[in-house]
Amino acid sequence: MLILFDIDDTLHDDAKATRAAVDALREHLDLGVPELEFRIRWFDSLRHHFERYLAGQIDFQQQRRARARDALAEDLSDAEADKVFEVYLTAYEKNWSLFADVLPCLDALGEHQLGIVSNGNAQQQRHKLSRLGILDRFACVVVSEDCGWAKPDPRIFARACELGHAHLPNVVHVGDRWDIDALGAARAGLRAVWLDRRGENVAEQLSPDIARLTTLAELPALVG
Repeated sequence: MLILFDIDDTLHDDAKATRAAVDALREHLDLGVPELEFRIRWFDSLRHHFERYLAGQIDFQQQRRARARDALAEDLSDAEADKVFEVYLTAYEKNWSLFADVLPCLDALGEHQLGIVSNGNAQQQRHKLSRLGILDRFACVVVSEDCGWAKPDPRIFARACELGHAHLPNVVHVGDRWDIDALGAARAGLRAVWLDRRGENVAEQLSPDIARLTTLAELPALVG
């Protein structure tokens, strides 16, 4: 069986790393803006401009600059925006970490073939897996920038199945996002598993056909 994983907030605690990096940037800039207000501003900007990047409206560097300008000032030059974002990026990478349930889960799935399906920048996502010490666990790594399709587009899931030499009934996809991971995988014909780490529980209300887990510790038993 081929088991595909999302990366951020599924394997890697991205929300924790992002919060730490936002706080480090705020302290570095000494803005006098309340912590919560600055976090909300940054996360809103991240979601907006990252979606624009995935849609092909701007490139990866442009979305970084746009986030810096939203957080500070619209008239920042490219060089100034890059300098601001570098402070954030250094702190973000310093705080990369796996959830505690990841390595035991991957160990327990040793008899299965494992893969990655992720939206984002290919170089950054592979670097993340390498730094976290798990890149060599995966037989295939498919990132939206490489193939030109972002989740929930069924073609990105199909590409992973192709690289993993697996047929749809024998492919599972696990991710934390209900919309792009769970529904996206299900509509692409894969066995979808929603990792509901935050206890949102909408999956049981909307689709009993999509498995819902609250921890990866439950995954080995589910896939058998």
